[in-house]
Amino acid sequence: PSTGVCSLRTWSGCFWDAASLNRKTHRAAGGDWMQFMDSDTSYTTACTKLPGIPAGCEVNNPEDSEDDEFPTCRLRTMSWSSCSDGRHESFWSSQQGADSLCEVESTAEACSFPTSELAQSVLGQVWELSQTAQGCREVQDALEEPGSEEARRAITLELQTHIAEGLFCPYANFVLQKCIAILSEEDLDFFFQELMAAGPEKAAKHKFGCRVTQRLASKNPETWGVAIGEAILCDFESVACHPYGNYVVQHLLENGAESTRTSLAAFVLEQMSSLVSNTFGAAVVAGAMKTALQADQVSLARALLTDSDSLVALALSRHGHGSVMASLDLVTGEESRAAIVSLQQESDALSATKFGRAVLAALETEKL
Repeated sequence: PSTGVCSLRTWSGCFWDAASLNRKTHRAAGGDWMQFMDSDTSYTTACTKLPGIPAGCEVNNPEDSEDDEFPTCRLRTMSWSSCSDGRHESFWSSQQGADSLCEVESTAEACSFPTSELAQSVLGQVWELSQTAQGCREVQDALEEPGSEEARRAITLELQTHIAEGLFCPYANFVLQKCIAILSEEDLDFFFQELMAAGPEKAAKHKFGCRVTQRLASKNPETWGVAIGEAILCDFESVACHPYGNYVVQHLLENGAESTRTSLAAFVLEQMSSLVSNTFGAAVVAGAMKTALQADQVSLARALLTDSDSLVALALSRHGHGSVMASLDLVTGEESRAAIVSLQQESDALSATKFGRAVLAALETEKL
């Protein structure tokens, strides 16, 4: 397809000498070109989109700045794109640690990726659109549209520094999920970094955040999924017994890396008595019985069958009664027979709920 007019306005890869910046502004011939917000890790976490600098200008880092308003520039790679008539203007500097001036060069080259009208309509305002019902649909349509991968990356890059907020937005979370579905791990690394900074255990307990957390964990189970699982283990019971968090735990138990699945199953085993007393915790136990690694399923079944209180509690619950029957299938012999006796002794309590009655009926008809 022919190259279109691109509305991309993106700065990237700017590194500075100062460890922390507070709305520092560098100036260029022709006016302001960028503002930097707070940074605790020596790189920008947010910036405002301002008019581009003219070709061939210099970025001034005044020698005579007595209040050190401008830190020594350590700009390594900066790129700005503003397509007009199919041309990119690119600005960068390879100079590091200049004392006063950071020379900026300018080149014009053919636009490296085609942009459709739909992509043009969202570029430059992706985050703003993502926060509205109609706008988030437009951004998703632009991401799904057949065409250039570069255009998709450009759209996604505009979400940088907004992931933590997008996790909890009723509209932006859909945009985040769409990006995760179609972009590569490399393009999504800042998604993962910002999720970890926000706290996966917090995101897991949110109506919208739990969805994005699961998608990211599945995108890279061996690295991202392991890190997310480790964060959740630090607050395991709270997440497992949460109306939304329990889904994230169950997802990791089924789809996580082997190390993650094993670690989670060990926590379920250790905290089973407290989990079964909670509706959502019982769902996690039941899920583990079905989707954990086979060896872990057997360990969980044995632990359940020898804990009569937990066994009866699960038999009475909506999510857990099926795991009782599954446990009796997994473990045979004396352990199984003793568990059946315990359940039959609690027939009055089991008869009080439809789930308990289902367990009793299975026992009586020898379906187990």
